[in-house]
Amino acid sequence: MEAVSEIVRRGRLGWYGHLERKGSDDWVSSCRNYEVVGQKNRGRGRKTWGECVRHDLQTLGLKAESAQDRNEWWNLIRGIRPIHASMEKRTLKRV
Repeated sequence: MEAVSEIVRRGRLGWYGHLERKGSDDWVSSCRNYEVVGQKNRGRGRKTWGECVRHDLQTLGLKAESAQDRNEWWNLIRGIRPIHASMEKRTLKRV
């Protein structure tokens, strides 16, 4: 049985890959880098979506550039990593 946290992580990284493949002129891309101006409340702020994604990428050892290839990205976030035995033949291994 799969943990709920893994399902949520896979969904979050799937959406991140979708956003990474968007064009730089798309409105979604400009919203991702938006900084909110104003006074912050006291105490530690809530964890943002971006912080969760950065933590997931670091934990799984993924790079943002890998998201450009949709099939490769989905295999990576599902735990299927390619083994580069030769350039002609690629086999997949579940980790």
